[in-house]
Amino acid sequence: MPTKPLDSILDRDLSIAEAQDILLTATPLMRELVNNGTNVFGRCAQSPSGGADVDLAPMALYRHVLEMTDAVEVLTANCCAAPALPIVRSSFEGLLSLDYIFESDADYEKRSLSWLAEYNRSRIAFYMSLLPDSDRGKQFRAAIAKDKSVNDLLSFPTEDVQTAIDNLERLMNKDHFRDIQTEFERLGKRVPWHGLFGGPPNTQQLANHVGRDAQYDFLYRVWSRVAHARDFSAFLTPVSKTEAGLARIRNPEPIRDVTVFASTFMLDATRKVLLRFRPEEAFKDYYLSEVQSLFDELKG
Repeated sequence: MPTKPLDSILDRDLSIAEAQDILLTATPLMRELVNNGTNVFGRCAQSPSGGADVDLAPMALYRHVLEMTDAVEVLTANCCAAPALPIVRSSFEGLLSLDYIFESDADYEKRSLSWLAEYNRSRIAFYMSLLPDSDRGKQFRAAIAKDKSVNDLLSFPTEDVQTAIDNLERLMNKDHFRDIQTEFERLGKRVPWHGLFGGPPNTQQLANHVGRDAQYDFLYRVWSRVAHARDFSAFLTPVSKTEAGLARIRNPEPIRDVTVFASTFMLDATRKVLLRFRPEEAFKDYYLSEVQSLFDELKG
């Protein structure tokens, strides 16, 4: 017979019922933002604003924010607010990158290509670890041998892996990546893409640079505690003035804040990509007709 949950710890139906007042607003709002985002993504993808490979990074980042927002809607609709926090954090990181890439027309191409170059370099490093005769491959297999849970790894055809590496290296050898490759090599250490060419070397300084200091200090740090399994606040709940009990899973209390921030980041990202790729579109009209009333109601 299937195991039933301990109701005092997990009562799915009760949690969703307790959250209905918020979900009746939050769920349609987030679905609207995601639905609209899919159309914005499609239109912007057909409206290039730069040269070869230049627009790939912001489109990938916008898609990331879009997908994270969709995931937050699915989780919060089922009253899973706390597990949605790392996803909101990830959406925030995508927005920080969009902020930085779009900050300056003069730096747009270099920053966008830097993001893509970091990704390509990481993929090359990953594929190299799949080549058994490479230094990375030998280190990787030594790590697998010592891992207490993973004792084996599916092998990949060496020819296919080498072809993937060759394709990426061919891309990175193109002229428009030359200065970026030189900068990575000049720094000679692991550096995030936004730290190239004198840029902010870490996420906190990136947030400060793009004017999101408070969001980083008061929100991102809290979300990070959840993401890194260092948060104790959700473990206990007040029972009386002097007593505390074990908190239920699927606590509906954080849903409003989680969905407000997720919606805010989605709106910001949509505004930014439209301003870059489709400046003729009247985003304000869409916001007033389809979003404002729901958003104002959600914020209370």
